Amino acid sequence: MMKQKDLILYSGLIILGLAAPYLFSAFKVQLTYLCVLIVLAMTWNLQGGEMGYNTFGNILFYGLGMYLTASVQVGMFFPLAEWTESGGEKTFVHTTAQYFQGIGVGLLVSAIIPAIIAGAIGYAILGLRGHYFAICTLGLGIAAGEIAGGIEIIGAGQGFTTPPFPAEIVDTEARGKFFYFLSFALLVGTFAVSYTHLRAHETDSYLVCRLLLEK
Repeated sequence: MMKQKDLILYSGLIILGLAAPYLFSAFKVQLTYLCVLIVLAMTWNLQGGEMGYNTFGNILFYGLGMYLTASVQVGMFFPLAEWTESGGEKTFVHTTAQYFQGIGVGLLVSAIIPAIIAGAIGYAILGLRGHYFAICTLGLGIAAGEIAGGIEIIGAGQGFTTPPFPAEIVDTEARGKFFYFLSFALLVGTFAVSYTHLRAHETDSYLVCRLLLEK
């Protein structure tokens, strides 16, 4: 059960977070980055701090999620190979409905597939301990970057141009607000899951993980 003072504190932070893009309208991009970095810090605390697994391969899942989101957002409506050719993002233009439908499905896919891949990789390497695990995950991240750089359909070495925000939305502040609130919702959701999980397992699973790592 959350203490009353904690509930007041978290409620105040949520209100501040909701008001932030209006109070600091010139810093919406920086606030969005801040939310993403806080999410990364919380997940690192869970894996590296609580469980003791020092990993340097998180970029594998970060990059995989980004490529999947953008690829699904484009591929639902246009030929992906033609989009990634030079100037393809100017040839094909998303409508407002296509843009938000695509990014919604893309985010869902990018949450499911990397989790499945992480489970498969984790099954193979979680038995490694200490520096061996860290070096292995570092190698995975580097290898993933090299592989992505050779896949033509996702842009290969030139990268992937994401769909521009719909021009039909004339509000110049809409793009910044959309991505800020999306990132803020992710932050709140990650914190809620992390807080609940830590409180429920603070004396069980993490103690077991630490004991295994110390053997």
